[in-house]
Amino acid sequence: TALNTAPAHQGEAASVAAAVASGAPSYLTFSIGVDVVTQLDHVTEILPYPETLTATALGGLLGLITHRRAAVPVFCLATLLGRTERPVGTATCLLLVDVDGGPVAFAVDSLRSIAPMTWTDAEQTVRGAAADRGATLRTAPLVRVGEDGRLLPDLDLRAVARRVQRSPATIPTQATSVDRLLVR
Repeated sequence: TALNTAPAHQGEAASVAAAVASGAPSYLTFSIGVDVVTQLDHVTEILPYPETLTATALGGLLGLITHRRAAVPVFCLATLLGRTERPVGTATCLLLVDVDGGPVAFAVDSLRSIAPMTWTDAEQTVRGAAADRGATLRTAPLVRVGEDGRLLPDLDLRAVARRVQRSPATIPTQATSVDRLLVR
């Protein structure tokens, strides 16, 4: 499949319009020190970063918040993906994901855009087990969204949440790379 990764042009605006008209899924672009995307329907809510978190003794967990009468664990998504922990800034927010009836929140640096997917290669080869596809930066397929000419990792936040829920004892600290833990 030929790739056009040049900056957006007028023809690409038409491509975005065609993607919207054809019902292409919407993607949320956000930053965790690097820009990534996730399907918008994977995110239940977007919340402001709380002023306080209930501390826990579990390494790698930023803390807990109460949202809609539920205790919600808050993780630094960058750390879960083997990157350095990101400082909380004015644009930091939480992406709330509902997995198997339980909410999980991921702290991200900032939101970039919401746009339809305009390109993917269904046959692209991705490293790792098929069950882990999209749960790490290494196993995330590349997609193009909106008029952005870049290919970005399509992170499956629900798969990340499931991996964390299955292995709470292996939640990483800054010194541990989760990519090593998640790609078994």
